[in-house]
Amino acid sequence: MFLVLVMPRIAFLRIPRFQVAVHQKRENLQGKPFALVAGKLTPGGYSRARIFMCSSEASRRRVVTGMRLSEAKAACSDLILQECDDVLYTNVQNQLLQALVNCSPKVASHKTGEFSLDASGLLHLGGETKFCHAVLKLCAQAGFPNTRIGIADSTFAAMVATRLRKKMIFVVPKGKDKEFLAPLSITHLELDPEMEEVLLNLGINSMAQLANLPPDSLVERFDEVGKWAYEMAQGKDDRRPRLPVFSKEYECSIDMGGAISSLNQTIFAFKALLNKLTLDLQQNGLWAEELHLSFFNEDDCFDERILRLIRPSSQAKFLLEVIRLSIEAKPLAREFTKIRLTISRFSKQLWEQTAIADSVNVRSANKISASLLLLLQRFLTRFGEHKAVKPIASDHYDMQHAGAWVPVVKNNYSDAVIPVNFEYLQNAVGSHLMPDLVLRKCQPKSQVMIELQDSRPSAINHNKTWYRVKEFTVPEYLSGNWWETKSAKSYYKVLVEPFSLKGSGTTVSAATLMLLVHDQQNNHWYVEGFFD
Repeated sequence: MFLVLVMPRIAFLRIPRFQVAVHQKRENLQGKPFALVAGKLTPGGYSRARIFMCSSEASRRRVVTGMRLSEAKAACSDLILQECDDVLYTNVQNQLLQALVNCSPKVASHKTGEFSLDASGLLHLGGETKFCHAVLKLCAQAGFPNTRIGIADSTFAAMVATRLRKKMIFVVPKGKDKEFLAPLSITHLELDPEMEEVLLNLGINSMAQLANLPPDSLVERFDEVGKWAYEMAQGKDDRRPRLPVFSKEYECSIDMGGAISSLNQTIFAFKALLNKLTLDLQQNGLWAEELHLSFFNEDDCFDERILRLIRPSSQAKFLLEVIRLSIEAKPLAREFTKIRLTISRFSKQLWEQTAIADSVNVRSANKISASLLLLLQRFLTRFGEHKAVKPIASDHYDMQHAGAWVPVVKNNYSDAVIPVNFEYLQNAVGSHLMPDLVLRKCQPKSQVMIELQDSRPSAINHNKTWYRVKEFTVPEYLSGNWWETKSAKSYYKVLVEPFSLKGSGTTVSAATLMLLVHDQQNNHWYVEGFFD
């Protein structure tokens, strides 16, 4: 009877610039100069922030790690900056860890963007090279095409193999880890800077020189770190990938059984998924911070959306409204047969009542009113993050219908607002009234008498003269929700012309465009000015 010892083989997977690759995949930034910032991009923290990591496109424009943001912008004017998001990187790392189980049952996660896999017993499965190609293909499908993989007897040697010769695949022959590591620099050990400086000053530059030192002297000088460095230089690494333990996921999918394009059917399907997920979240004392929507046509995922909430929530009704706003703002390009909903980010639910603020003009995010939160969430869902918006006049500035807003298009420094679309103005307002005239205000504003027809002004008595209203705009309404003092006013642009009453000698003159205001608190009407 013979006992056969199988030498373990470890595959090490490394994704260069993993954090940058995550953002490039998530936000479609491939081919653009992009950098992550170690610090805050707020005005107060901008001057102290530094470049943490940048894309290869930014590196070619002389942007380097540790550079000040002002210097980086000077070197690359179109550099895209974004703050680091450790929670996002952890989530993507865990997702990739679960996907790698399809290649090997034993997988371990190391630093960000680094994994080790059990690569033993591949002789009858195509060999180690075929295994490496399968792993690289899986990573490319997950959005990481620039992955490197190395195979050796120890985890450390396989990790070092991913850093050499810029090869995507590097296989160290069996039993050759020590010979492979011998000529390499001790900098691969990533020792403490003080310990590394001491070794270099002693003339110990390579792994072979470190491995030839007496281990007792290293332990005496550097404690357990010295023993660990000696074993790594010898190619002895006891770390082995194990069967991974995955954390609970909050994800649901539904196969529609046919092609769906109706908004009502889509919302109904998401409602069923949300009811299950939010119940699960509430039972575990959690709430959602980010939703990930995926739409499939057969096996083709043609649309993915990530909806970041401005405040966490576990209420299905609110989350369903966010999804509905997203689909209305950006309709699906084609029919779908399957949808998947994932709570991609969640946190422990806090049972704190939101403080009631006297005004919406508060600095603390914890004191923002519920109506303003809903309004901000509408902006975020419709236009995305980091978008400037401007209001369009509407008579629905309340909690449920918070007005109409459009993004501010900024083509250059001189063109900072959206140009007026007169065709749309004519169709929407039904009037030829021009919106770009100069208002000459009355000092003081004068109260007037109004004749109403179907609750709309039809005639105005101003300075003892009656004016017939020819045309007027849809009212612009401002309420107390927007100002510190209570206010409720409707503003009309009215085109009027004077007319003579019976027994009056008033003659008809040219038409006039005035600004008419209805103060709804005291039910008074005023003329605030005339347009020239």
